[in-house]
Amino acid sequence: MKIRHMIAIATTVMAFTACQQNSYKITGTVEGLDEGDTLFITNDLNTGIPSDTIIIKDGGFTKKGTADSTLLTLIYAPNNPETSAIFFTEPGNITIHLGESATATAIGGTEANEGLQELNTLAREYGNKMQELAANYFDPSISEEGKLETMKQESDLQAELNSKVVALAEKNISNELGYFIVTSISDDNVFTKEKRRELIEKMPANYRERQEAKDILKMLEVAESTAEGNTIPDFTMPTPENTDLSVMSEVKNNKLTILDFWASWCGPCREETPFMVELYKKYHEKGLGIVGISLDNSKEPWVTAIKELGMPWPQMSDLGGWQSEGARLFQVNSIPFTVVVDQQGKILKKGLRGNELEKFIEEQL
Repeated sequence: MKIRHMIAIATTVMAFTACQQNSYKITGTVEGLDEGDTLFITNDLNTGIPSDTIIIKDGGFTKKGTADSTLLTLIYAPNNPETSAIFFTEPGNITIHLGESATATAIGGTEANEGLQELNTLAREYGNKMQELAANYFDPSISEEGKLETMKQESDLQAELNSKVVALAEKNISNELGYFIVTSISDDNVFTKEKRRELIEKMPANYRERQEAKDILKMLEVAESTAEGNTIPDFTMPTPENTDLSVMSEVKNNKLTILDFWASWCGPCREETPFMVELYKKYHEKGLGIVGISLDNSKEPWVTAIKELGMPWPQMSDLGGWQSEGARLFQVNSIPFTVVVDQQGKILKKGLRGNELEKFIEEQL
């Protein structure tokens, strides 16, 4: 009986400890709301549909619970959208001050929430600076030289902010904030592919096992395989005539080939096409080829656009839109987009358009 009693006590202690480790407590203060007013809480940041409520008491609020996993959470006053905050629900003591505006709101208490507050402060600080520069740029009294200087200052500010965001992610790479920053900011101007991979590899093992992190690493591998200097993998797609076309079967016929990613619904693509037609006429006899790779979703507008725009080069599309095999292979996230390859399929340049594209083609041929 004594041994059973000891086991029961030990089991109870372990369960209590586990509960304590996963428990959280939110302690908050609020401005501009009255006693008995309601705050909504939700983890659905897309719709904002509340999953819980908190009643204001003595100018503040508290909430306790357990967090089996860390969740990005929104707390807000239903009648005043400005009185709101996004925070991480995670084990520990979380502090929230809800001001009547975003600048007066603050979160903290746990490591990830302290970091998120730092990120919010950076965003506001640099956002205000950018707005001041924008106001200067549109000042009618400013000279062209002044506008150029303003653009340079804006670019420098953006680079400075990007650097600080990367540093903040690195500082918090072992908690949810670091994971959130690295996986949610897709801009390559903030994280180079090399830096993003480095930071994911620094994350705790349980973070690296998440599907989102795995997907990013897979995309980075794909991006590396289609970086400048590498040889494109061959891929096949249907033509408007319903025959299968291998991209390398066209590439090997030309000294240079432009892989032209476009779509019938893309206004800038249609505006660019007359230039591409003239470029093709000018350099085709010297060895230039073009292969159109459409991101259309249906065949009829794709085929109609080819005829309307007078594109004389081969076309291919699996009608997969942004999920097209070609788009995913080359990480295409905006169109028009070009990839210039040599006769062996080696990638020489990516992303050139207009005069820059023609200048490069002229130099190569």
